Amino acid sequence: MDFASASRALPEPITSASNPLIKRIRGLGSRTGRKKTGLFLAEGESVVREALAACCADIEELVISSSFDRLDNLLTNLPENSSCPPIKVVDEKLFKEVSGTDTPLGIIALVKLPQNNDMAVLGSKNALITVACAISDPGNLGTIIRSSLAFGADAVFLTRGSVDPYNPKVVRAAAGALFALPVIEDVDGLELLNQAKAAGVQSVSLAASGDRTLKEVDFKRASLLMVGNEAHGIEPALLAKSDLVASIPIAAESESLNAAVAHSIALYEASDQRRKIQSS
Repeated sequence: MDFASASRALPEPITSASNPLIKRIRGLGSRTGRKKTGLFLAEGESVVREALAACCADIEELVISSSFDRLDNLLTNLPENSSCPPIKVVDEKLFKEVSGTDTPLGIIALVKLPQNNDMAVLGSKNALITVACAISDPGNLGTIIRSSLAFGADAVFLTRGSVDPYNPKVVRAAAGALFALPVIEDVDGLELLNQAKAAGVQSVSLAASGDRTLKEVDFKRASLLMVGNEAHGIEPALLAKSDLVASIPIAAESESLNAAVAHSIALYEASDQRRKIQSS
């Protein structure tokens, strides 16, 4: 199929705010709407490009602003043997109204919610898994997911009370990582630690005051890296049950690190330890 030709026969722009598609997009801004429809929104050219590359068949529709002029380029990069998703056009002014950003990015994909609930990764040899414990800020969670992919984590587990990973702000902050990494929601933290121990996976919790520094943790073995809520950290019951509690040394003048920053530093340390073993 000549994907570049797909944008030459586009439908007339939607101009009515009462159009069913517009109502649908607005509904997907809420967790309830996403659960009801089984869809979420991926907005922006770079994020949509990642979605097309990773899960083209799971994209129900592409919605573009009438002013978006880069569709041809986007579609020529589709994976081989992939079918072009249906494309709808929305009037530029109306697109701005339904966009989730102050500066609309011109394109939105309606993507099927993945069914990630398999925790078998715990049994993988030398697994490295991020555990986000009741992370509430969408930007932080998106960054945690993005860093997890960048530094070689095998999956991200979200304990109960965490923000929805398919919140549009999380999807944007994750910058496409959601399409390349299993993200498992609604995990019981204590049960996870029990399963990890049974599988021989060490649990490492990040805290301002730990019993050791990151450099003293052996991340070459299978590990859970746990990062806590922005305001309260990791709940006491999980800290008490963790195998190790590690801290990141910082200047005395600084009170603490942002949760996503601390996670990124810790995961880089884990990745660096593993890389040195592989290259030796």
